[in-house]
Amino acid sequence: MAGSPSSPNNPIVIVSMTDLDVIERVAALWDRKIQVGRRQIAHHKQPWYVRLQGSPAAKMMHELRPYMSKRRQAQIDSALNGFVARPRQPARCGTTHMYKKGCRCEACCQAKRQEYIRLNIAA
Repeated sequence: MAGSPSSPNNPIVIVSMTDLDVIERVAALWDRKIQVGRRQIAHHKQPWYVRLQGSPAAKMMHELRPYMSKRRQAQIDSALNGFVARPRQPARCGTTHMYKKGCRCEACCQAKRQEYIRLNIAA
């Protein structure tokens, strides 16, 4: 499926079902965590899901496209239309990747705390 309206350039692949053993195999295959879905009605079975998004989802869609029906191929084409893989920002300070609000290593977190205290004391 295509990404949400707020992130249209973010393709997503989700496998969701109530069979936990199947979801565990998909999670192991994709190297992803299992997430708990919300029951629509209290007496229904617990749904589980595994999700790929971004470049891994685009790669999977591209690989599966030849095996899909014409309708699904059109949906995949729509989801991948305009998708541009963006490289991750380089890590800083020994972290494995960047976060939206900057580095989370201890030195950077300590510096942010000190800056926060300095700004609040000055105010």
